[in-house]
Amino acid sequence: MSTIHTVLLAALTSTSLVSVAMSGPELQLSQASGWSGGYTASITIANPQSGQSIDGWSIEWLDGPQITGLWNGVREVQGAQTQVTHEPWNGEIGPGESHTIGFTANGQWPPTFGGLHFNGEPIVMMDDGGEPASSCNEDLTGDGLVNIYDILALVGSWGDCPLEGVCVGDLDTNGRVDV
Repeated sequence: MSTIHTVLLAALTSTSLVSVAMSGPELQLSQASGWSGGYTASITIANPQSGQSIDGWSIEWLDGPQITGLWNGVREVQGAQTQVTHEPWNGEIGPGESHTIGFTANGQWPPTFGGLHFNGEPIVMMDDGGEPASSCNEDLTGDGLVNIYDILALVGSWGDCPLEGVCVGDLDTNGRVDV
């Protein structure tokens, strides 16, 4: 079984990543099973014992896995943007508690989640060795490289974000892709 960890990050400017909020929620992506062309996986939202109660949650990304089924969350897809929000019964996550979202998807494991956000805050994927799967905030596609595809994603999303504060290239999280 493969596991990828995520850690909530606080970004104050478009060019600097200032701190890792170690007391904030952690997202853990785990594969339950796989087959040629697909897999079943889960995302666990873990709120540390020292954390504040989470009253409502959402996870957003661009160009992520090709999900064919999802449970324990409500999925909305608008173009390349996917948002998963809590169900009416699992929106609150108290200190020391966790909730798990399950899904099936087409494609290869592990999936990438470009422009990944938890409750509007950018996060970075961590691999099993504790290293960032993507080396920098400017890797907008989440493929571990800063290249022409990141520039195209930035130019393609210029202007207002379709979902408030959640769009590729909105590095300063002001709801717009701009300078």
